[in-house]
Amino acid sequence: MDILRPVNNNIFTLIAKLPIILVTTIVILVTLPLLCFFFLIRQSVALLGKLFIGLKMVPLFDSHMAAEDIYCTKAISISLTLYPELMCTLRPFLGYLFWEPVKRFALEEHVLLYEDTGLPIPDWSDPEALKKVASQTLRCRCWTKGAPLWEIILLDNVPVSHLPNNSNNGSLFIFRFHHVLMDGYGTFKVLMQLFAKLDNVKDSVTPGMRVQALTYDGKMTWGKLQEMCNAPFKLAELCLPTLASPLAVTPIFKGNGNKTLANGTAIFPLADIKAIRMKHNVHLASVMIAVVAGGIRRFLQKYEKPLPKKISILSPLTMPAVFVIPIVEPDHVKRLREIAATFSAYRTMSILSLTHIIGKSFGLFPQFLLIAYKNLFSYPPVYFSNLFGPADQIFLDEIPVTEINIGVNLPINAPRGFCFSFLTYAGKAYLRVSAFNEYLETNQHAEEILEYCRDELMELALK
Repeated sequence: MDILRPVNNNIFTLIAKLPIILVTTIVILVTLPLLCFFFLIRQSVALLGKLFIGLKMVPLFDSHMAAEDIYCTKAISISLTLYPELMCTLRPFLGYLFWEPVKRFALEEHVLLYEDTGLPIPDWSDPEALKKVASQTLRCRCWTKGAPLWEIILLDNVPVSHLPNNSNNGSLFIFRFHHVLMDGYGTFKVLMQLFAKLDNVKDSVTPGMRVQALTYDGKMTWGKLQEMCNAPFKLAELCLPTLASPLAVTPIFKGNGNKTLANGTAIFPLADIKAIRMKHNVHLASVMIAVVAGGIRRFLQKYEKPLPKKISILSPLTMPAVFVIPIVEPDHVKRLREIAATFSAYRTMSILSLTHIIGKSFGLFPQFLLIAYKNLFSYPPVYFSNLFGPADQIFLDEIPVTEINIGVNLPINAPRGFCFSFLTYAGKAYLRVSAFNEYLETNQHAEEILEYCRDELMELALK
């Protein structure tokens, strides 16, 4: 009987996983021919584009980031030859996007003073003046068609009352760009070129996650082959629970239909987060996602909204991935452990490789299909991005950069919930939240949910 028990357990496990095996097999059989077809289409268009218009196609991973309606002083020296896309615009050709160099590139048109932007001049008597500057810069400026998708805006003479880390008045250096141009790591690589050119500051930026998929040693073993074959089924097992989670967080406030964006930022000592990571032996990003989950839970409870058992979260940390995070779970440590287990499963070499391929495969499809897909299917209710910034303080023209913030301009079909961004710089952690006004009616509500996140961090530190 004892000999048969392991056999019976294996049979029951196999039966329990049959739906996952069946769904995964069907998805593979359906999508592979489709991907091959669009791969041939894309390669053909890329060849035609090179022959007839002489342009380079936008890379696979970046193509889907541009699947939307993108276009609705003293010059600073920056290396544009190192990043030629900074002097290019997007040109559609046969349904795909190509990088087209602008005919007349003028650096002074992309480095300008705030008063020359046409945005409202800040009222420094308003305590929320800087938040309004951020919102207006994100929401009220459109990209110029036929021009590169980036600009640097300089705002001088910001009163010290709005700069808590300064001892006197300071300035804002705003680097605004579209995601198709660069990701978060690419942003700091560009900025480090600027800082290094002016100050000889060593590039101290480290990527938020080392892509373990690139550590393949060139040797194929039976174990590696098994892992590669099992990866689609493991990924399906991780993703299927998202089908049972709600597509949106229950609206908390009555929105006015204008899609007003509320936002806020909280600053934490990075050492405290690292201490929790070491204490519970989990990844740092797992700690922050658990903090966000706990903050959302407390915020929903405050406004007497129903708590979903779990909600889906989209995170580019795992190249990229959608998974569920527990909300109804009251125990802080259990919530952290569950998130850490899922996060660790996504970070295995085979899953990283597969999600990287899936992320790139979106670029195989023409723009009209990607736009139609985004219009039909909304993002998960929560978005979380993570970026490890410079470990040491950086300088611009011998002036210390006291604080770095990141802002995300949400598209209309953005998450039906909350968008969180996490950035580290010089020993500090910056957690930023933004959402439409049916979830965060005002900037005060953004600060409120961030305070709940701070409370959650303190609870994890005490456990």
